[in-house]
Amino acid sequence: MRISEILPRYLDGVREVVDVSHPDVKLERQLRLPPAVGYRRQRLDEATGADLGAGSMLFCLLGADSPVHTDPDALVPLLRRAGPGTRAALLIGWPVEELPCHRLVGPLVAGQCQIREVSPLDRAAIRGVSSALVVERVDRLVPLRGYLIDARTPVEPVGSGPKAEPDDGDATELAALLRVVNEYQLADLVTRPVRRRLAELTDRVAVQDAELRELRHRLAGIESSAGFRLGSAVARGARAPGRALVDVPRELARVWRGRRSVRGTGSGSGDA
Repeated sequence: MRISEILPRYLDGVREVVDVSHPDVKLERQLRLPPAVGYRRQRLDEATGADLGAGSMLFCLLGADSPVHTDPDALVPLLRRAGPGTRAALLIGWPVEELPCHRLVGPLVAGQCQIREVSPLDRAAIRGVSSALVVERVDRLVPLRGYLIDARTPVEPVGSGPKAEPDDGDATELAALLRVVNEYQLADLVTRPVRRRLAELTDRVAVQDAELRELRHRLAGIESSAGFRLGSAVARGARAPGRALVDVPRELARVWRGRRSVRGTGSGSGDA
């Protein structure tokens, strides 16, 4: 998939794309924006002082290769100032298999942003770029799409549909939900090539048993983690947001009981 195929899904109401990437990053042609959507470049520090809202989409290349790549932490002040509904298309300069999910999840949660879609990109499209995220500044959870939701499903704007979290707008609870949803989306991206490789090995006549066991162990470890389980519950609820009110607390209770059980067992072993 190419970034020009992803962006049109999220340009409703967007009047301009504001590119805050390093000046050496020149990707305007790759975006293939429609005539009704403008494009301008702006330094990150200048954009941080501007008033951005739902009519603007931010664009940036993230990674560890400074100064060409922007560090995710540098986006936090800009995301915090943006109004609800502001979206950002973020290109990822890390290889998928080496993606440091924590380097992305922390800044996104701090900026109160939810990943709307995460997609691998064609390697030949943009050199050194593995994938793309579309995130949105939210004040409550919004429906997911992409690999979690059928691509034909319309993207609902912020402010429509039932809320997936309590009406009191507890920022702490919203941050917790954003963390598990964003972690789940990124973990799903990382595990896709593992699943493909696992299927290839399984289908081969001469299977490399050691590699097969290693892949199964890696996949089971990710999918059994608390973050992945909670994110999966929220993702299921996102298809019908009202379900999240039931599924997330239930899964949270299961994870909590499991952790207490493990701690209790560990404590008992130490006493012995």
